[in-house]
Amino acid sequence: MARVSAAGGSSPPQNQLLAVLLPSDFALLQPHLQLVVLDLKRDMERPNRRIRSVYFMEAGIASVVAVQPDDTQVEVGLIGREGMSGIAVVLGGDQSPHSTYVQMAGKGQRILGRR
Repeated sequence: MARVSAAGGSSPPQNQLLAVLLPSDFALLQPHLQLVVLDLKRDMERPNRRIRSVYFMEAGIASVVAVQPDDTQVEVGLIGREGMSGIAVVLGGDQSPHSTYVQMAGKGQRILGRR
């Protein structure tokens, strides 16, 4: 489960992707960011389902897992504080064929998608 806290105010972002944005670009995203605590095994994305939120990890690690038709799972990627989940959203899609979940508990910034 993700627990939501108040956004981090004016402190610099701990996520490296957010930290390298131009201040004007970050200012566009900042009102939509929510600080969340990410518990172990928290589902971030489910295969072939609409991505509901994008996460910018600040601490912890998320695993991206390919799930085969016979339910075999193969880890195909990791997300840490240098990246984000929901890359399909950036590329114009709304779902991924992979599962993404928290492998090591931490925290991050979340942007909720439209419902």
